[in-house]
Amino acid sequence: MLRQPVLGVGWDVGGWIGRKQAIALAEWKGHSAQWLGIQMCFSVAQLGENWNMDDLVRRAWPEAPSGILQTHELVIAIDAPLGFPVAFSELLDGRATPSVDPTSAEIDNPLAYRETDRHIYRTFRKKPLSASFDKLGNNATVAMVHTRRLATAGQLRVAPFDEPQKGIPTAIEVYPALLKQKRRSGDQSAAECISNVRALLPMGVSDGTDECDACLCALMALAYGYGGQIVGLPSMQAPTGGMAEIKREGWIFYASVWGNPVR
Repeated sequence: MLRQPVLGVGWDVGGWIGRKQAIALAEWKGHSAQWLGIQMCFSVAQLGENWNMDDLVRRAWPEAPSGILQTHELVIAIDAPLGFPVAFSELLDGRATPSVDPTSAEIDNPLAYRETDRHIYRTFRKKPLSASFDKLGNNATVAMVHTRRLATAGQLRVAPFDEPQKGIPTAIEVYPALLKQKRRSGDQSAAECISNVRALLPMGVSDGTDECDACLCALMALAYGYGGQIVGLPSMQAPTGGMAEIKREGWIFYASVWGNPVR
């Protein structure tokens, strides 16, 4: 029995105010991505308070067929943290006062960075912004509120917090900035992966735009949904074994050709 086709949704998250949201939709046809719609420069308020996944899809693809969520396996890749560091959460809850070494590197501050952020830094020498220390917290809270609301309503499963469930869309956290590096020193496979993925972007999309980030997210959503079974799309690296913090903090899914899983 053939599996359902994947509908990849990319969400470049903006903050609570302003018009910085961008959504892109794609599916895989033949040997390339088919772009179904891109919507940018809108506010989260325009979605309404209790929007669902169908509303989000139609924001970028107004003419989407009815029942699209039944005919496709929907994956939404989100460019925003979906969790805070454990130590930061425990500090706010009054459960613990973490020990912070002021002489250590910033990336090792348990209040600022999650295990997945440190893994990205160790693997790529690229440091994500901190959801707790930087202005990224604005975007992160938008993403967390709505993914958790949808998950509580049974309309979304958020990896790695939730187990996947057939017939329910899946959300993952991604970091499209990794696909903006033309070459990582000494790693030809990384350069080739970046080049191949970027060749799938729609014509006219410019680097450094919210539109470009949303499209990169959509491609990673497709890659995750097909699980490495499509020639032309990378596999997305999931966390493996013994990562209790990951289940509490979240995980940045990335193309596995770039690095080894955390063990």
